[in-house]
Amino acid sequence: MPMNQGQMMQGGKMPMQQGQMKGGMMHGGGMGMMNPEMMKQKQEMMQKHMATMEQRLSNIEALLKELVALQKKK
Repeated sequence: MPMNQGQMMQGGKMPMQQGQMKGGMMHGGGMGMMNPEMMKQKQEMMQKHMATMEQRLSNIEALLKELVALQKKK
């Protein structure tokens, strides 16, 4: 699993090109050899990963706002 996480970090620009399969494959370098099913699975995995990251970011933002509000009260 750690390998996948490393690859996800390298492919960080992929979500910008979601609709462009060709662009996504070229962006991956040697990954153009992957079959379409694997590409689909990778794209789904990336979308789930992005959703998780967006949720975490939104939680962090909410906590920071709460922290700032508490600091102002002091």
